[in-house]
Amino acid sequence: MTIRWRAIWSSAALVAALSLSTALGAATAETVVGVRAGVHPDRNRLVFDWPEAVDYTVAQQGDTVQITFSKPGKADFARVQKTRLRNVPTIGQALADGKLIVQITIPPGSAISDFRINKSGVVLDVIDPPQRDAVAKAPAPAAPQAPAPTPPQVAGAAPRPEPAPPAATPPKTPAPAAATPGSATGTQAKQAPPRTLQLPPQVPPQGQQQATTQGGQQPVPAGPSASSTPPPPSASPRRPVVEEPSTGSAPAATGVETRRGTVTVEAQEPAAAAVYVRAGFLYAVFGRPLDLEGRIKVDTLIPGLGGAETVPMRGATAFRMAMPDDLEPRVERDGNTWRISLGPRAVTRPEGLPVDAQRDFPLGARLVVGVPDAKQVIQMNDPVVGDQLFLVPLPNPGQAVGEPHGFAQVRLLPASQGIVVEPLDDTVSVRPIRDGVEVTTTGGLMLSPPGDLVGVSQTRLSGKGRDVEAPAGLFDLAKWRRGPTGEFNKLRQEVQQAVVKAPEVERDRARMDLAHFYFAHGYSAESLGLLGMLAGNQPDLESRPEFQALRGAARVLYGDPVGGAEDLANPALDGKEEAILWRAAAEAGRGDWAAAARDFDRARAKLDGYPDPFHTKLAAMAAEARIRTGDRAGAARTLDMLAKRTNGGFEKKPAGQFLRAQLQQLAGDKDGAMASYRAAAKGTDRLYRTRAELALVDMEQELGTLEPMEAAARLERLRFAWRGDDLEMDILQRLGEAYMKAGNFPDGINTIQQIATLFPDNPRAAELSRGVSDTFANLYIKDGAAALPPVQALNLYEQFKDLAPAGPRGDLVVRKLAERMVEIDLLGRAGDLLQGQVATKLQGPEKVEVGTRLAEIRLQDAKPDQTIAALDMSEVPPVPPELVARRRLLRARALADLKRYGEAVALLKEDTSQSAELLRVDIAWRGAQWAEAAAGLARVIGPAPPDGTPLSKDKSDLVLNQAVALSLAGDSAGLDKLRAQFTPAMSAGPHADTFRVLARSGQSGNLVDLASIQSRVKEVGTFQKFIASRQGSAPAVN
Repeated sequence: MTIRWRAIWSSAALVAALSLSTALGAATAETVVGVRAGVHPDRNRLVFDWPEAVDYTVAQQGDTVQITFSKPGKADFARVQKTRLRNVPTIGQALADGKLIVQITIPPGSAISDFRINKSGVVLDVIDPPQRDAVAKAPAPAAPQAPAPTPPQVAGAAPRPEPAPPAATPPKTPAPAAATPGSATGTQAKQAPPRTLQLPPQVPPQGQQQATTQGGQQPVPAGPSASSTPPPPSASPRRPVVEEPSTGSAPAATGVETRRGTVTVEAQEPAAAAVYVRAGFLYAVFGRPLDLEGRIKVDTLIPGLGGAETVPMRGATAFRMAMPDDLEPRVERDGNTWRISLGPRAVTRPEGLPVDAQRDFPLGARLVVGVPDAKQVIQMNDPVVGDQLFLVPLPNPGQAVGEPHGFAQVRLLPASQGIVVEPLDDTVSVRPIRDGVEVTTTGGLMLSPPGDLVGVSQTRLSGKGRDVEAPAGLFDLAKWRRGPTGEFNKLRQEVQQAVVKAPEVERDRARMDLAHFYFAHGYSAESLGLLGMLAGNQPDLESRPEFQALRGAARVLYGDPVGGAEDLANPALDGKEEAILWRAAAEAGRGDWAAAARDFDRARAKLDGYPDPFHTKLAAMAAEARIRTGDRAGAARTLDMLAKRTNGGFEKKPAGQFLRAQLQQLAGDKDGAMASYRAAAKGTDRLYRTRAELALVDMEQELGTLEPMEAAARLERLRFAWRGDDLEMDILQRLGEAYMKAGNFPDGINTIQQIATLFPDNPRAAELSRGVSDTFANLYIKDGAAALPPVQALNLYEQFKDLAPAGPRGDLVVRKLAERMVEIDLLGRAGDLLQGQVATKLQGPEKVEVGTRLAEIRLQDAKPDQTIAALDMSEVPPVPPELVARRRLLRARALADLKRYGEAVALLKEDTSQSAELLRVDIAWRGAQWAEAAAGLARVIGPAPPDGTPLSKDKSDLVLNQAVALSLAGDSAGLDKLRAQFTPAMSAGPHADTFRVLARSGQSGNLVDLASIQSRVKEVGTFQKFIASRQGSAPAVN
């Protein structure tokens, strides 16, 4: 690392790197690295958000700090430039040797600290320099000490960098002001946004100490303050996992090797650990259930060291060992194996994790232990002392709060691994946050001023703080209001002035006071605006239950019940009655009436004593929830309580009238409900006026006093009366349904579809869209469209065919529509509808059946070639037996229409059915083969009725055609026989006169061709009757 350090910090090398970065930027697409900036009470922070894990080194020379990442990239400083960073006046970047280099300048005396977050993020803190008087009193820097011996190498740890060779005489350091054309000139404004400059680095003078870190190791701050206030160590996994005391730093050993030993725990699985000593016992706690049977090995003969005893814990694993007081543990890790080395106490402990006492955090003072790897908090009852501890196991060895920290409500106990918290107050909570572990209590910790912190180790105290008074519930509304509503403007100015006058480190706390003030007076939008600003300034706020409860309630008030429910769902709020009350309001806003009624009942005592402006709104929600769930008694009790609390005023308001109407309707008092709804509909409250009118339309339709078209007209007037929530959705749904009941399907479907457009993320909108699709399909499948003229049914399909369901139901819709087209002789359109299904969609027997129907339609449309094509396309074996004969007849007739008579007759050779006979007759007739036609007709007609019973019209037509065929064939004998057999039956039929003329004796000689008989009879097409009969007898499609 030192060799690379010198290469990078050479002026010539960096100038070359800057040139190289330009070329590389043009040649390759670089990874964009987002850079965030934060202003904290005692430091400024830069966060580099890489898309993937990356190694890095940090180096400092005087007032210049350089971060070198192991991968190429381009830092995006847009967000940094918008933040006023007091400790980062300039910032620049370069690309060299495939690595991103970021360089910043810092104020003299500032310290730097770095660590990782979320595996791919890198954080650099620039800590404020000491105050001038503290610097003046600081002792002079100590003389350089001899290098400490290299600590032993541990498996899995990164190798230490090699010592740097002697530096060559460096060139003269360029003045920062003249570094680049973009340098700042003149006096720079305090806390101005950092300027993004490409600066050549300052070159260290010969022999001057250089500080560097690799992957999170901390540098020594430059300047005199380095020896007086060293920065806290990093939690990086690449720092040495065991800090061995240097020679002479430990007390004199006993000379007996049994004063040292090792406890090895073979965990078999990855597990974070906490290791500490308390009340004569060594405790080792692991953050997951582990089977340690036979996997704890003790390699020592230390007198007084006890055996491992299991400590029962839920969701974790722990054991303890009695240990002599003069020993202390040190922790190493190799993969899944943890080693606890026991030895004499060191004179000085390794520097532990930083503990920051933040007095002016917006939700109250707290402690933050700076370690980004914390994932869980374990509660443990100490088996010896009997109290409860909070334990935070950590994954990387050496991550520990090594010194005690004491406060009025909590103590942080010394640990060799992890964090151990002893609560002195029942309200103390410990939880992981983004940058560490938070220790706090309801309303904030009581932290003493700096002068009272004598003896407290390494606790950074920021902010002035304030007296802590824990509220009785989540929301101290009386305190937040600050006075009566009549003085709102005066009170608001006072709170706003407090924000303006507050020092920077205390301003977020003052903003939180203003957010509380707005919320307590019912100004949800203003409160949410401030809470959003605070969440941006203090990201940890968003995971605090108190903050989520306040923002959730404000969202519910604002009309965002979904967002409110998300905030209020934090399990930490489960036992808070006030949170349950606001959860009930969110559930009511979302229409989950059963859950709302349940939670309103759970929070009933809180609701009864809740102040306005919230009580009336929440109680009205509770009443409606009870009405919606059928709880008449509970709803009546709530409405009576509201009337009593308002001296009857609530009953006179539209909200009270509407809820009373709902209760009357639930009780079956329809007349009373109608009267109450009409009263509410005449009120000035737009919400309840709209709801009342909608309820009236529903009731009048139910009673049958309102026709669908009139209902649609009234609902049209309501559709713009209320916008943007479920009420508008209700109005549009009722309007669409009214249109469809009135037979106006296009307007009805369009209205329902509009719901999906206006409310794309609402699950109910998706459900309504599916419903209108089913309605559209059922118009055709269940013959609802039979009430529509066929042309209107076709136009409706063309307009909304995207609503046709996919799969078999959609195919059925098309087939039903095709039959409607046949009804109005739109045979070509009907065939085209079925053509697409047969060609591309259908398979197996269904394809054969629909293809047969397509062939029939094509034949009826006088398109025999397309008939044969339809039959060929749908010939998918095995053809169902009931379709074989039907398809054979269709093919034969199509062949006959194409004048391919021989093929047609040959196809019918084995078919003895009546339909085949009729077709053969038709073919013979077309070919003027009159004798064959007459014989075929005789077979079809059969014997005459013996008693002279009149024939049906169809059979009478056939007899008449047989007479024509016999006459044309010149078969007098046959004609005489026909006359003798059928005259009695034909005399009472519709063709009596025609038959008498055709069949009279001696007539056959005069009728030598069709032209000669056209003046007497009209030809009857036998096959047309076959086609008609097939239409009437075709099986229903289902």
